[in-house]
Amino acid sequence: MRRLSIRTGNFETGNDSFGDEVEVVVVNAAPVSRAFYQNSFDLNSFQKPVCWSTDTQQPHSSVLLENKQAHRCIDCSQNVRGSSSSGGRACRFSQKIAVMFEDGLDTVYQIQVPANSIFGKAKGKNMPLQEYAKFLNGRGTSAESIYTRIFFDKNSMVPKLYFAPNRPLQECEVAQVVSMISHKDTIGAITTDYSTDYTFNFSSEENTMNHQIKGAEALWPKLDQPYYFDKAANRSQPCDAKTDGAEFCIDLKIPYSEAIKLRKEMKAFYEENAEESWGEFDDRFTIIEGSKKEKNAVFKTQCKVKAAYNDRPTPKPKQYKANLEPLPEDFQLTTGSTVNIEVGFYAWSNPAMGSGVSLRPRAVQVIALAEKVVSNSFTAQEGYGSEEGEEGHSFTAVGDTPAKVDEEPDEPEEPKAIVKSKKAPPKEDSLDDLIDEWDE
Repeated sequence: MRRLSIRTGNFETGNDSFGDEVEVVVVNAAPVSRAFYQNSFDLNSFQKPVCWSTDTQQPHSSVLLENKQAHRCIDCSQNVRGSSSSGGRACRFSQKIAVMFEDGLDTVYQIQVPANSIFGKAKGKNMPLQEYAKFLNGRGTSAESIYTRIFFDKNSMVPKLYFAPNRPLQECEVAQVVSMISHKDTIGAITTDYSTDYTFNFSSEENTMNHQIKGAEALWPKLDQPYYFDKAANRSQPCDAKTDGAEFCIDLKIPYSEAIKLRKEMKAFYEENAEESWGEFDDRFTIIEGSKKEKNAVFKTQCKVKAAYNDRPTPKPKQYKANLEPLPEDFQLTTGSTVNIEVGFYAWSNPAMGSGVSLRPRAVQVIALAEKVVSNSFTAQEGYGSEEGEEGHSFTAVGDTPAKVDEEPDEPEEPKAIVKSKKAPPKEDSLDDLIDEWDE
C-alpha cells in the first residue's frame, strides 16, 4: 500500500517528499471512521488500535469483546473531549482517501486525513474535506472529474490540510480515472482492516498546540508528583495519579512582553477551536504589578493538567537545568525560580465560569533556582545549572502559602458540533465562477 504521510508537514512516502502541497485526483473516499489506541503516540513505532469503528456508531465486529470501550460510540468515555491527556478525544476521527497524480493515473496513494482536516468551516477558498465535498456536490461536480489541490494550513501548529478545486481533467484522462474508481488498489486504499493494517497513531496530529513562555517566575510549583487540594487542611497534598482531583500545577508571573505573545496565541487557538455556542474569549490573566498602559504589567496565570484521564496516568511534566541536563525524577522546583516553560493549549467553555484556554504544563527549563522558602522570606542564590542562566533575572519575594488549585472549572462536556471562528471569512474570488467555467 502506497501511503502519503503528513506527519512532518510535507507529503511523504518512504524516502520521497512531494512538498507541502500536491495536485491530485481524489478517486475515491471511505466514510469517516474512528480509532482508539491504548498506548501513547511513538514516532518510531506503528501500533494497532484496540477499538475502532468504521461508521462512528459502534465498535467494528472484529474488535475483541474485552477491548470494546462501549457498546455505542456515543456512550463511550473515550469519545469525550478531554479524555486524551492533550485535551482532545482519546478516540480519534479520521478518513481515508485514495488519490492519483497526473503522471501516474494508474497508481493509487492513500492519505489518512485527521479530524482537524475533515470538519470545520471554510476560510475563503480553503476548505476542510467535508466542506469541499459539499461544495463540489452542490455544483454537480464529482471529485474524480477534477484535479484537487491539497495543501497544509501554514498557520496551524499541527499538520492540518485544506482542499480546493484546481482544474478539470482533460478529456483523454476521464476514462482512465473512471476505470480506477473500483480498482482493487483503490478499494484497498480506503478499506480499514486492522487485522493487517497497522496505521500510525493519530495522536501526533491532534488539533493541539504547544507554546513556550520565557523568563517566567514560578509560584507554588507542584510538578514532581501529583497533588490534590485538601480543603480540610487548606493545602495541597501529594497523592496517587488516580486520586480524585489529582493534578500537576504551577502558577506563573509573566512579564508584559511574554504575556502579550502568549495571549495572542491563546486567542487564535480559541477562535479556531471554539464552538458556535461558546462565549467571548477570556485570558484569565491577573495583573499583579505595573499597568497595561505603561506596558510594564506583570501578569499571573495558572498552568495545570489532570494527573490521569480515564484511569490512564498523564505523563509528568519534564524538568531540565538551564543547560538542558534532565533533573532527577523527585526534583522539587521552588517558588521564586525563573523558568522557561512549555505549555499545551486546551480550549474550554462553562456557562458558570466563561470561556477560555487552559495552559497545561509539558516541560520546564530552570534558568535560576530560588532557595526553598521555610518562612515568608528567602535568601538570594547564584544561577542554577549554568552561569549564563543567572544574567538578566531577578526575583520578587513570594510567600510559601500553597496555591488553591481548584479555581478553574472541570473539563467541559463534549459539545455537539465544533466550528471555527464565527467571524465571516474575507471575500475572495468566487469558486462558483471557477466551476461554472469548467462546466462551460
